[in-house]
Amino acid sequence: MQSEERDYMRHNVDYVGLQNYTLSYFIRVVLVTNVTSQKIASIFGVIKRPNNTFREIFDNVGYYFKASIIILVLSSFFNVGITFPSESISKLPTNELGYVLDAEIQIIDLAVNILGGFLIVVLIFYVGKKFGGSKNFRGLFSVLSYSLIPVLIGGILVSIFLYYPPLLEAVSGIDSEDSGFSTLFWVLYFGIFLPFAIWSLILSVKAIKIANNFGTGKALGILVLASVISYFIWVPFFYLNVLNHPYFG
Repeated sequence: MQSEERDYMRHNVDYVGLQNYTLSYFIRVVLVTNVTSQKIASIFGVIKRPNNTFREIFDNVGYYFKASIIILVLSSFFNVGITFPSESISKLPTNELGYVLDAEIQIIDLAVNILGGFLIVVLIFYVGKKFGGSKNFRGLFSVLSYSLIPVLIGGILVSIFLYYPPLLEAVSGIDSEDSGFSTLFWVLYFGIFLPFAIWSLILSVKAIKIANNFGTGKALGILVLASVISYFIWVPFFYLNVLNHPYFG
């Protein structure tokens, strides 16, 4: 038991160190990429005036491209650990909500999220181009990355509780030792994260429309088609590589 507790704490410390380093690293990146008030305003613009903001970003991609990379990576970072509780993660060190604390798994999860996000943008670009869409990849990448801002917001909100269960315990009034405490994961997911994810999905359709001058139906169709192709490319890779990790054996 003491050995298991030491392993749990070691994994926990590993991940907290990774989390702090990653956040500090991206803060430095943000500072050195000259994030001006206009770039900050574009984040709020996506929320308040998405169509106009996407046009501004697409037409000035050289100005917004670096910031769009940061948004993609940060949205991937704050989705790390939002994993459905299941038997496949039963061997991993987790907290009371089933949040995976192992640093190595966190790195794998982050890499999967980033690569998956990049893959779907590439597929949307090539599928869209086949249907007469834009040849400006950086422009499409930028507007689609900015469409992830709601996912980033939702990921941060959910992660606050996943990182620190005692806060959720205080807010909900449910003791962490209670058998029903772990079910609060689903409240966090469906009540907070999922609405933000749907919001980002709607913004993605708008971004594809504006980048390619398509109608809503065509933009939605391209997003669906690219997602289906991505599924058949990504799932075999995930099962053959990620799930071969010793923890899933």
